[in-house]
Amino acid sequence: MNADYHQHDDGTWTATVAPELLPGAVTIDDVDLHTVFHKVIAVVEVLAQTAPPDADISTITLHRVDGDTLRWLAAVDEYGFTDCVNAAQFPDH
Repeated sequence: MNADYHQHDDGTWTATVAPELLPGAVTIDDVDLHTVFHKVIAVVEVLAQTAPPDADISTITLHRVDGDTLRWLAAVDEYGFTDCVNAAQFPDH
């Protein structure tokens, strides 16, 4: 799955999630990047849990800011929730 984030001029954030099973993307808005991230993870979890048994659903999600993974990493560091991202992405570690 892909999650592309964008910060608007007013400081709010939008994430567009493009899961394999949906005909279109899911858009999530919030004032806080950390909150948007958790909403994205929740969408991914629900899709994985409700997928048909024979569906090959990956819960691995590529996060980007305006299409750039390095900007995502910089934003996570700037907003101070690196540990949270690692825990959500790698829950078994």
